[in-house]
Amino acid sequence: MARLPESWQVPSPFPADILLLRRQMPTKFIFVTGGVVSSLGKGISVASIGRILKSRGLTVSVIKLDPYLNVDPGTMSPYQHGEVL
Repeated sequence: MARLPESWQVPSPFPADILLLRRQMPTKFIFVTGGVVSSLGKGISVASIGRILKSRGLTVSVIKLDPYLNVDPGTMSPYQHGEVL
C-alpha cells in the first residue's frame, strides 16, 4: 500500500505509548438495557457511546442479543417482547 504524502497525513491525537498501552488493556463490556418499548432510543444511545469511544482510540464492537431462554420471541405478544420479526 502506498504511503500518503507527509502533507496529507494527520497526526494521531494519542502518543504512541498510550496507543500501545490501550492495546494491552483487557476487554471491557458496556450493557445497555431497557424496557419493551422499542422507541426508547437504546440503539441511538449505543451508537453514540460507541462513536465516542471510537473517537478516543478504542476498538468497539456492538452485539445485540435477545435474552430469551427456551422461548420463541416470534410467538410472544409485542407488549411482552417489544419487537416481533
